[in-house]
Amino acid sequence: MNRPTSMLVCILLALVLSACAGSATESQSQDMALIAAAPTSTPAATSTPRPTSTPKPTSTPKPTSTPKPTSTPRPTATPAPLKPTVLKSGFGQDGREVAAAFIIENPNQNHGIERLSYQIAVYDSQGTVIGSSDGYVYLLFPGQKLGVVDTLFVPEGSEAARVEISLRSNKFHPMSKPAMDPLPTENITYIPDRYVPKVTGIVKSLFQSDVTQLQVAAIAYNEAGEIIGGGYTYLDFVPANGQAAVEIWVTTSGRPAHVELYPVITILSEFEE
Repeated sequence: MNRPTSMLVCILLALVLSACAGSATESQSQDMALIAAAPTSTPAATSTPRPTSTPKPTSTPKPTSTPKPTSTPRPTATPAPLKPTVLKSGFGQDGREVAAAFIIENPNQNHGIERLSYQIAVYDSQGTVIGSSDGYVYLLFPGQKLGVVDTLFVPEGSEAARVEISLRSNKFHPMSKPAMDPLPTENITYIPDRYVPKVTGIVKSLFQSDVTQLQVAAIAYNEAGEIIGGGYTYLDFVPANGQAAVEIWVTTSGRPAHVELYPVITILSEFEE
């Protein structure tokens, strides 16, 4: 082969190789583009879980029947305190002087009575009022029985036949009944005298403090238990848990069969340490 022909063959081979190379490169680029554009494999879909069966709603309980309201009991009215009463009365006379005496009782067990007022009327046998007096008892304990004596004067020559006692009180106070008489008495003695008969005795105190200015009444009875007079005095003081002697001049119709003493707390009384 001559030289020019050899050179031409070489050039043709070079062109062919270049074309093949370009075609391979382009094919490779297209393959890469296809690979890049190809979608990734879709994962297999997981099976959708079946919904759990919805629990059937429980039956709504029927409401219980509402109980009918019970009728509210009406409050019972608190009974009014009972009025004090006169258990017994009587008198003794000596000339113009009349000693009217009476026993009063507080029937209430839970109420004391303060400033119990009394009125005394003295009548002759014709029903004429020949004398009157009034006063008050400062304190009457629950359930207490108390003797009261008041003295008054009637016209010259008048003779008492009976006495009437009226009571009035509207001052009641809640108070516990004492377990025992806080002012007991003992050694009561009647001492006869033509001019000044008297009664002596001992007043004791269960109080924890000294008690001052007590009034002490003496009431005299005959054999039949009728009140035939009495008297009263004031006792300066009785020491705490102690005792004091008392002496009382009395006016009576006849000689007493027995006598009772009644210490009374007055508006002047004080409890001193």
